[in-house]
Amino acid sequence: MASVEELTQKGEALFAAGDWSAARDAFQAAQRLEDAAGARALLLAQWLRKCECELKAAAGEPAVALTAAAPSSAPPAAPPAPPAPRAAPPAAAGARKKGPKDWSALERELEEEEKAEAASATGDAALNALFRTIYAGADDDTRRAMQKSYVESAGTCLSTNWKEVGKAPVPVTPPDGQVHKKMGQ
Repeated sequence: MASVEELTQKGEALFAAGDWSAARDAFQAAQRLEDAAGARALLLAQWLRKCECELKAAAGEPAVALTAAAPSSAPPAAPPAPPAPRAAPPAAAGARKKGPKDWSALERELEEEEKAEAASATGDAALNALFRTIYAGADDDTRRAMQKSYVESAGTCLSTNWKEVGKAPVPVTPPDGQVHKKMGQ
């Protein structure tokens, strides 16, 4: 015969595995062995309540509150009435409408938002927006030059001229008053 602790552990493992019916059975068996006034009886009652909620949710029934009064030794007066059939839930805000999605309209909307953000940006954000715009509209050589110059110069130079950048490594030119140190030095 299993102890209350073993049955509780078994019930917790079954609950975690999603087998709520078997978990409920294990908790009920543990509850029968446990003294009704003990602290563990409250824990078992809570686990049973969780199992019932999961089983109802899996069956599509409305959820019930997990907080309840302490279990009493008296049996319930009458079983609860079955829930009334529910109407279809209202459509959530932003729910997808029937029919095809207009992706070009979404793309235009995103472009307008990006333009508005770029126009209102100041400082570094404005400079980064400018570089993104240049990079997006550039040809392959210009993109290659921008990537090579930025990486080789440790972020101190950004060139769009591939003919110049492609010939030799781009030197690191830190701002006046600063010294470049390689990592690990």
